[in-house]
Amino acid sequence: EETQALSFRVQQVGGFGPLFAGSEVTVNATGTLEFQPQLFRYGEAQFEVYLEDDGFATSPDCNPLATATGSPSCNRSSTQNFTIRVLSVNSAPYFSLSQPVIEISENASTVRHSYEAIGTNISR
Repeated sequence: EETQALSFRVQQVGGFGPLFAGSEVTVNATGTLEFQPQLFRYGEAQFEVYLEDDGFATSPDCNPLATATGSPSCNRSSTQNFTIRVLSVNSAPYFSLSQPVIEISENASTVRHSYEAIGTNISR
């Protein structure tokens, strides 16, 4: 019915848990899927989605075919499934320098000098 508000309901039913950052995976009333992947995470997640209106879930004029098509009530569509797959990317490694300037005196010995942990925050 034209006067009823529509909303999609999305639920993750499988896959890698912390794959998404911030808010949950959503579908707005116009059917746009929205999500934000977690930085440096990859894998896949499976979801169920259905469309619901704000009408009465049961009423005398409810279509009996609604439950026959897999819809549990008159105000809800059948459930559809989809998967989001976040592919891994070969990112360049990175690191930070703990000491960007190293000073020694000109008459320091000719022995090899060693500075531990000059490279920090090393990532593959």
